[in-house]
Amino acid sequence: MLVVLTKKRIEEVMPISVVEIVLMIFLAGLFDQLEIGVIIVGILTVVQLIIMLVMALKYQSEIKGIIKNILTPGFVIFSALFMFSAVINHGRILENYDEFTHWGLITKNMFMYNSFGTNPEHVVRFVEYPPFTAIFQYLFLAIQKVYTEDTIIIAHNILYLSIAISFTKNISWKKKDIVKMIGIIPIIIFIPMIFYQNFFLEILVDGILGIMFAYVMISAVQKEENIQFKYLKIFAGITMLCLTKTTGIALAVIAVIVIIIKNIINIKNKKDKAKTELKTIVIVTLITAIFTSLY
Repeated sequence: MLVVLTKKRIEEVMPISVVEIVLMIFLAGLFDQLEIGVIIVGILTVVQLIIMLVMALKYQSEIKGIIKNILTPGFVIFSALFMFSAVINHGRILENYDEFTHWGLITKNMFMYNSFGTNPEHVVRFVEYPPFTAIFQYLFLAIQKVYTEDTIIIAHNILYLSIAISFTKNISWKKKDIVKMIGIIPIIIFIPMIFYQNFFLEILVDGILGIMFAYVMISAVQKEENIQFKYLKIFAGITMLCLTKTTGIALAVIAVIVIIIKNIINIKNKKDKAKTELKTIVIVTLITAIFTSLY
């Protein structure tokens, strides 16, 4: 739906859509009703598909543009790497100690008890850790209605790919970009593995925090004609950081400070949009802080 509303490519709206979905389930989880959150996501997804179909029939001249924004090189790369993840992780189980003590345990408990780790029935030790990645993994478990650890790992990979694929937005189907398309695949695969060898085989969040932080910073400095869409991307990135791990909040603070300094410099250089952008970033930060404090 965001592809139609914003007229942006699917890889650009994917991180925002992920945050939208997670926040809906997060809000339901605050009332110990995670399943209702998933149902709401499902209903809204169907409604959005119907609206898209109606709009496509009504504005047939725009169908070609919509298809072009969906069937992008980024989407093809995402689909290929998703299948790669599904193959290498099929039947895999959690093995890391931290997965047993928290990251896998919290997702399992959410699936069993329909609530966050803050519920008294849970056996989760680190209840202060925010649940962003766990919610996304829980969504896939809730859809298949069976607890399997390979699904959790694959879902974690999909979360990473949903963010990383946004960096392919400038790659087109033109011949000159085919080399870029082929070249970016090993970058997406191997860059995180330089820091975490088992990045695609585990669900630890430190590595994915790095890509979230990079997403916020790149979104802040990249030129974007649609300024509202730029704010939306920054909000999505900060939200991901704050709701993934307590250290993510520190990264979010660093990102906000850098963005504020950048805007203050722009104000001194008399750039027209800088004051508005600075105010918006402050508001976005406050909204994100409110969401984080609810957990």
